[in-house]
Amino acid sequence: MSKLSVWVSSLLSVGMALPAGAAGLPPTKQLGGPASEFAQMAPADPAASAIESKSQTLAELSGKLAERVYAQTSEDQPDASGQAKTDGGSKDEGVVDAEFEEVKDK
Repeated sequence: MSKLSVWVSSLLSVGMALPAGAAGLPPTKQLGGPASEFAQMAPADPAASAIESKSQTLAELSGKLAERVYAQTSEDQPDASGQAKTDGGSKDEGVVDAEFEEVKDK
């Protein structure tokens, strides 16, 4: 083994980068910017991408379901005249809604 190959293998074994142009290798690319941006440059995790996609689909479908439920409940609510939008169910006309106060005898 030549001295150069021993030197290169020793550098690589300790995790050091080779200087640009050493042993005929292309220069290494240096990353710039804060370390917090390095995670954004990493390729996306397939599992995380699948979870994100399914979460967006779930949000869209639950929104559509909420619209349908709202439309169904609004049909049962009274309109501006106070009459419920029903198909003519029976009403008890003798019912009076009133407040009262209980008075106890002394």
